[in-house]
Amino acid sequence: MASIAFIISAYLIGSMPQVYWLIRLKGSDIHGNDLHEHLWSLSHKLGAIGFIIDLAKGAVVILLGRWLNFPVETIAMAGLLVVVGQMWPVYLLRSGGGGNSAASTVALTLAVYPFLIALIPVLIGLSWRIVTHIKKGQHPLGHPHSKSMPIGVFTALATLPLSSWLLSEPIAITLSFLGLFVTIIGRRLIKGLIEESRVKPLTAKIVLKHFILD
Repeated sequence: MASIAFIISAYLIGSMPQVYWLIRLKGSDIHGNDLHEHLWSLSHKLGAIGFIIDLAKGAVVILLGRWLNFPVETIAMAGLLVVVGQMWPVYLLRSGGGGNSAASTVALTLAVYPFLIALIPVLIGLSWRIVTHIKKGQHPLGHPHSKSMPIGVFTALATLPLSSWLLSEPIAITLSFLGLFVTIIGRRLIKGLIEESRVKPLTAKIVLKHFILD
C-alpha cells in the first residue's frame, strides 16, 4: 500500500500546475498551447521559477523514494508517473507540459551514466542552434526555433533505455526510461497530428515530422 501511495503521490507532484498559477498571479488570461512560453513572455523571472520547479519535480520524487527506502521498481515507476503528471495534470482540464524537464531530472537521479550519455545529443543540438542563430545575427537562444533541439531531445530519449540496458542498470530503470520515450514521443506525435489534421490531410511526411521534430 505504501508503494502505491508513493506512486500516486508522484503523479500528483508532477501535476502541480505552478506555471498556470504564476500566469494567473500576473493577472494574465491563459492562451496558447505552451504555458512556459506564455509565462516567459510575461516575466523572465517567473518563467525561470516555473521551469526550475518543473526540473525539481523529477529529482524530488526519486530522492524522496530512496530516502524512504522504497524498492527500485517503485522508485522507477514513480519517476515515470511524475512525468505523466507533468504532461497530463489532474488539476487542469487541459494537457500540461511536454515532460522533458521532469524527465531529465528523473533520468539524472535514477541512473547518472545513462543520463550523461543521453545528454550528448542534446548538447550537440543546443550548440548547433546557438551557432546557427549567431551566424544569422539572432539571439542565441531566441526565436525562431530550430530543428536541432527537437532532434537532440528525440535522440536522447531513445538513447536512455538503450544505454541503461547496455550499462546493466536494473531492468526496472531501463523499462522506466523506455516508458519515458514512449510517453513523451507518443504525446508529441498525437498532439501534433490532432492539430494538423484539422487543417490538412495527414501524410507519412507529416507523421514523421511530428514524431521527430515537435
